[in-house]
Amino acid sequence: MLAGPSRIIPGETDHVVMVHFFSGPLKNGTRRWAKCQKCARAKAREIHDREKAAREAAANDPENADRPPLEVRSQNDILFSLVASPGNFWSAEHGGLDADTDKLLKHIMSCMHHDDLTREKARRDLLGRQQSSAIRRLARAGGDTEMVGTAQSALNRVAQSVSSEGSADTTHGVKRRRTDVDEAPLPIGPNQRRPRLWPEAHQEMFAADLCRLLVMCNVAWWAVSLPFWVHFFEKYVPGADMPDRRELSGVILKAEVAKVLDKWKPDLKRRFAIGQCDGWKNVKRNSILGFMANVEFNVGPYLLNTHDISPEKKDAINLLKIVLAEIIYYTDELHLIVVGWCTDASGESAKMRKLLVRVCPWLIVLDCWAHQVNLVVGDIFKVHGPFIQVMDDALEVIKWFNNHGRAHGLLGQAMRKRLGREYSLVNPVLSRWTSLFHAADRLLRTRDAMLDVTINREELISCAGDKRDALEKADEVVSIIERKPWWLELTRTHAALHPLTIAAHVMQANDATISVLLLTILNLYRVYRDTRFDAELRNAVHASLELRWKKQRRGLFVLALILDPFIRTSAISSSHVYCTSDGLFDLITDVYKSVSGEPPNEEFLSTFSEYIHRTGRWSADGMRLSSATEEAAKKKTHVNILDIWRRRLPLPSEDDTDDSLPTRPPPIPPPGILDPDTPLPSPPSVPNGAHGFVWLACYIHAAVGNSAPTERMFSLFGIIHSKHRNRMDHAGVRDQAILKESTRADFPDRHAASHRKTQAFDDLDGPDDEAATTRRRNARPAFRAAADLTEIGESDNEADTDELLGNIIPSTAKMRRKCESNKRVLESAQSDPLSLSRLFKFPTEPVNGAQPSASTRYLLEFWNRGAAGVEEEGREEEELTRGGVDDV
Repeated sequence: MLAGPSRIIPGETDHVVMVHFFSGPLKNGTRRWAKCQKCARAKAREIHDREKAAREAAANDPENADRPPLEVRSQNDILFSLVASPGNFWSAEHGGLDADTDKLLKHIMSCMHHDDLTREKARRDLLGRQQSSAIRRLARAGGDTEMVGTAQSALNRVAQSVSSEGSADTTHGVKRRRTDVDEAPLPIGPNQRRPRLWPEAHQEMFAADLCRLLVMCNVAWWAVSLPFWVHFFEKYVPGADMPDRRELSGVILKAEVAKVLDKWKPDLKRRFAIGQCDGWKNVKRNSILGFMANVEFNVGPYLLNTHDISPEKKDAINLLKIVLAEIIYYTDELHLIVVGWCTDASGESAKMRKLLVRVCPWLIVLDCWAHQVNLVVGDIFKVHGPFIQVMDDALEVIKWFNNHGRAHGLLGQAMRKRLGREYSLVNPVLSRWTSLFHAADRLLRTRDAMLDVTINREELISCAGDKRDALEKADEVVSIIERKPWWLELTRTHAALHPLTIAAHVMQANDATISVLLLTILNLYRVYRDTRFDAELRNAVHASLELRWKKQRRGLFVLALILDPFIRTSAISSSHVYCTSDGLFDLITDVYKSVSGEPPNEEFLSTFSEYIHRTGRWSADGMRLSSATEEAAKKKTHVNILDIWRRRLPLPSEDDTDDSLPTRPPPIPPPGILDPDTPLPSPPSVPNGAHGFVWLACYIHAAVGNSAPTERMFSLFGIIHSKHRNRMDHAGVRDQAILKESTRADFPDRHAASHRKTQAFDDLDGPDDEAATTRRRNARPAFRAAADLTEIGESDNEADTDELLGNIIPSTAKMRRKCESNKRVLESAQSDPLSLSRLFKFPTEPVNGAQPSASTRYLLEFWNRGAAGVEEEGREEEELTRGGVDDV
């Protein structure tokens, strides 16, 4: 076998380009001929194919029946004979080249057999050689004006000539140069030589790591072409061959993302996952759909694909087709077991989910419950106008102090004296409604200091200046602070929002499974039964939860709670049919049949019966719940229910080495939804019996009911695709986001929370003065903004929600009608056997030091984690308002 043609006849030059060439016999007794290895191998393949075709033709000819078959040489033998012969192979007519380095580089730039990376390296090398030559001519010219002009003109023409030669085969469009000097390389002196390049493998590692470094630090690609950047690396990393911005953002970035995807695939294989999608508009106003997969939530949400749907019709059918294609990609390429799909409640998304479950009845389709909590907040303020007014006044107070430096200084002085430290007043932002709660919370914390600073009323008002309107505004703000009823109403608003803020944190977590969602809903229902809330507020929350619960696939939620080994039937009302074996058999039969397409067998139901009765291997000891709890406590995390069930799945057999998932043919979709030729995903092959019961439990517990990871990823998109880097397409932004998240996971920053500067939501390009001015200019009364927020992109489809909060406080008549509507909803719930009030027993907190039940402890674990998240977010909101964190 030919070990390497370059070893047959070694090249005479030490330039690195010769690694791509064979060196031939002498030309005119001085220089050698050279021949491109890629071209020679292509020629060898062509000769081999001709000989093979000739042998096949001769074999089919009856006249050649008695003749031996023609010989077909291997490609290596043909290549050896070509290179070793001194004949026409080396002549110019057959592609031979004078072994001049510049000629060889030009050949590689135009050779169709070389890849883009090799051609780009040749282009840069030739550019550097010709620039160095022109600079030396310029230095030798000295004071000769004519020679200086000639050499300078040559230097100016080098970049254009080489660029045009190297871009002949490219498919990229012409791009505007950033500045006159952005890409001008730093000159090399006449007595300097360019250092030799590193070995190819080391150079590739350098280019890959440089790509990751730029992505991680949010550095623009064009920075590598700045003269000082080139100078810095030539001075301190002289052996590096610096790739240019097109190479970094092109072939190198794609190669690194391909490595990440290849690394993911073994981790994703045969795992349960729920897909999610959401929409985003970039700075170019393109409509982008982002798709992610939440893979068993302890592995993490994965950004997979983005689609630009700007020219397409934004309706449910087109969205359904894209979602179906994504599910096929997840199952066929990544070998994931897709359990369902989650989106927000916008009109086209809600309709798409209804169509999706008709086309793919085995999927679990879910609302994003992080959005649903927003709508519950809106329902509260539709029945309690004073809440809106008090939050409007609160924002006016916050804005006034934050925008008047002297007043802010006086307040800070009062805080240090009264509270021992200075707090920042949280300025709510539209991006998340929970910042409204933190604004109220911070005002209540600083109440005593504010009252202290208003003692000297005239001095505080004088901080506004001399203008009449400014003084009147200051007097209005001080009057708000002095009103005791306003503080009482702010306290009531804070108390009303606190449980919903905790619920929002729990429901937007990556592990907010169906059982966790239902437990959180039940705890909200319990909390708002407290008589410290007035009747209208209690009814508003209960009616809102009942209406949203009624729209869910309630049987599936109940079964998810029952399949939680810490809960089982302990949360079900003892008088309900779901607290009997027959009722539960009907429930699990219905769910299993929708997933598998067939009813469960006797072994399946018998295993389920043992589970609900906590017998044998399905008891708490048999399922090792105590050890799972202790292990989670050691890791300072929560118990992963999916892991408990996965341990009971059968191990794959030794012969089971196929990566593909066992599937069954997809059912025929109902007519009139999709075109007949639309590809459909294949449902998973579901086992029956005891293993089928365990598999179904894993399937259900892998479903997470929020699309928050996609929205968080869009925030990262906004940082990458900013107003200063607005020429990237959505695929490049997606690639950078994937690479950034992967690198961040490989190199976690353990000090990020204490040292990284918090970034404002609407200041994605840095905390400059312009962005700060924009934040102040866009500030609006808090719950006028909240009115928009609770209904953004949402379609509640309720008869009594056709009127949004808008920019006015709801009238007394509107609030009265809403209160009457809530009462009717709750009365109707009393006759619905699957309503929250009739179906469940609500958890109770232990009294007199009694130990809580296992189910209550499990609920409080998630609830307390949400409360801790609220505290952490409060600190983040303070840092956001302050614009950073204190130096330590």
